Amino acid sequence: MEQCRKAGKSHWYHETQSTMSSQTPLSLMPEAAYVNDRFLLDLAVAETALTPFESWLKPARQLADVLFPRTVLNDRSYV
Repeated sequence: MEQCRKAGKSHWYHETQSTMSSQTPLSLMPEAAYVNDRFLLDLAVAETALTPFESWLKPARQLADVLFPRTVLNDRSYV
C-alpha cells in the first residue's frame, strides 16, 4: 500500500484509509462454517483426482484440525 500525505492532515496513513468506498461491504456467509471438508472448504473435487496427493493431503488435514479446532475454549486465565 502506498503511503500519502494529504494537506491539512498531521499524520501519514495508507491510501485505503484516505478514500471512502461507495460500495457496501459483502456480508459474511455463516453457512461457510458448515462444510464437509474443512481443509478444502467443500471444493467440489472428485476423490480420484485427490488420490495422487494423499501423501501430503492427509497429514495436512490432521495439522489443520490441530491448528484450527472446531471449538475453542474462551479462557482469559492465560492472558
